[in-house]
Amino acid sequence: AELGNRRLSSVTVFDLIEHLKDPAEFLAEVSSLLGKGGRIELSTPRMPESVDDTWRHWWPGEHLWFFDEIAMQSLLYRTGYRVLRFCNVEDEVRIPQPGFSPNILTVLAEAV
Repeated sequence: AELGNRRLSSVTVFDLIEHLKDPAEFLAEVSSLLGKGGRIELSTPRMPESVDDTWRHWWPGEHLWFFDEIAMQSLLYRTGYRVLRFCNVEDEVRIPQPGFSPNILTVLAEAV
């Protein structure tokens, strides 16, 4: 939908970015839809220190990208954001939910 001169104040992107062919292109497009200071909150599986085919989020062909805090901060910076905070799902969710994984990277950033 066309926004004209209007801008979004916030966007949430959960469990998507790891599936995209070009996450940088997607984030740059979202940044162009956000007004200055508009916020994006996104989550993705956190990249562990070592990965093998037993890792819960290892889905070759489906998960095209993996991020840790450093890689995510770099990607967000390059596409027009500054990171406000990273949070751990285990810090936010006190009661385990069905399908709960503590290995989720969640980040809040704003368009600059």
